[in-house]
Amino acid sequence: MKKYTNLLLVLFLSSICFGSCSDDDDKTNYAKDIEGTYVGTTTVNEQSIPNVEIKITRKSTNKVTLSMNQDLGVFVADIEFESDVLYAAYTYAITSTVLVNIPASDVIPDDIEMIATVVGRFTNDGDLQLVIDVQIPGNPMRVLYEGNKE
Repeated sequence: MKKYTNLLLVLFLSSICFGSCSDDDDKTNYAKDIEGTYVGTTTVNEQSIPNVEIKITRKSTNKVTLSMNQDLGVFVADIEFESDVLYAAYTYAITSTVLVNIPASDVIPDDIEMIATVVGRFTNDGDLQLVIDVQIPGNPMRVLYEGNKE
């Protein structure tokens, strides 16, 4: 009888151990949390440009694409990049170094490609803040964006 009691105890403990382990752990989908269209204001050289639209598209569980076509007064900048989404302290973050395409205009005679560093911060309330540092030779420019998810 003692042999059966020990066997039942071993089976019971084994079922608890194996039952608590699982391969389908819940993974948070940060990209889905921040995906959407944001509308806000861009500030360049102390000049505010309202109603600027930024689109965040989910590419995978924790990867997004940000796209923005922005008239910066002097030129139009097309910015599109893919970034991992990080999450800490109730804030989502993206960061990337990208190539900014600036088409020729009345002010700029030829198409230009420049490097820009983009850092974004998203809150649980749907707020987005971006800092875009554009590396213009001899005249670096900082573009700030603050917007809300629609």
